[in-house]
Amino acid sequence: MKLDEIEFRGQRIDNNEWVYGSFITNWYDGIIKSAVIIVDDSATTGIIDERLTKYYVTRETVGIYTGIKYKTKEKMFSGDRIKSAKGEMGTVIFENGNTYVAYDYGSTNFIAISNSFVKVGTIHDNKDLLEGKW
Repeated sequence: MKLDEIEFRGQRIDNNEWVYGSFITNWYDGIIKSAVIIVDDSATTGIIDERLTKYYVTRETVGIYTGIKYKTKEKMFSGDRIKSAKGEMGTVIFENGNTYVAYDYGSTNFIAISNSFVKVGTIHDNKDLLEGKW
């Protein structure tokens, strides 16, 4: 994945709306301290969009764009709930630059292309999908 393709998403604290942009956690007197991703252990983090608008998001909801798009051209993010062509449900995992699907039945497979998957939600919006109620 190219540097300019790195994108994050997170759910806003104030209204649970998804926002997309750069991931930061440190602000210094209202100015971004660094142009790189800064990580700390705070409960909330910030997402900055292309207009340089800062949104506070719940840290657990932050997901990274995997560099893969679904057949619909929608970007695949870590934390997406997906369904395979065989009807198997799983969760998208992005780790060490690789994208995997962790199937609900316990198996994990590498994802190279996404034509065989359909996004059915996220682990944050669709808790019922984690309980097998699809």
